[in-house]
Amino acid sequence: MSFKSVGLYGRYKDSKVNITLTELRKHLELKGIHVFLGDTTATDISGKRIEDSGAPVPETIELAIVVGGDGTMLHVARQLAQYALPMIGVNLGRLGFLTDISADRMLADIDEVLRGEFSIEERIMLCAQVTSDGKTGAEITALNDITLSKGNTARMIEFDTQVNSE
Repeated sequence: MSFKSVGLYGRYKDSKVNITLTELRKHLELKGIHVFLGDTTATDISGKRIEDSGAPVPETIELAIVVGGDGTMLHVARQLAQYALPMIGVNLGRLGFLTDISADRMLADIDEVLRGEFSIEERIMLCAQVTSDGKTGAEITALNDITLSKGNTARMIEFDTQVNSE
């Protein structure tokens, strides 16, 4: 599998992330890869937004590269969940369970991915619906976990949990 177009994503207004994204963007463009940027990423490093390309996301990018920490990866995973795109993460955070690529190995590891030297680790996305008095409110998509809490209410709350509609 070779990638001809890549989407870059990073945490908004973080100078370390912006420097890394700029370096990565130049590296990919030198390899002839079309680079598109998520909205806030494009604002930060002035580039072509995915939406400006004239095509919907699945037809525009074949791989999403996320620069930041696991929180950024989780945020972007929620944004792109409906497109089922492969994602890789460059870790600029502390631990990096989801962002496997270290900043110092970024270009070498990305080149391996571009050469097809990778394996895909599929993740299950979770979807939560908040229903109150028979009316559906918020719908939330998440990777890894969803936290439920009672908030400011002093009354009992009831949870109905389903997996694959069962």
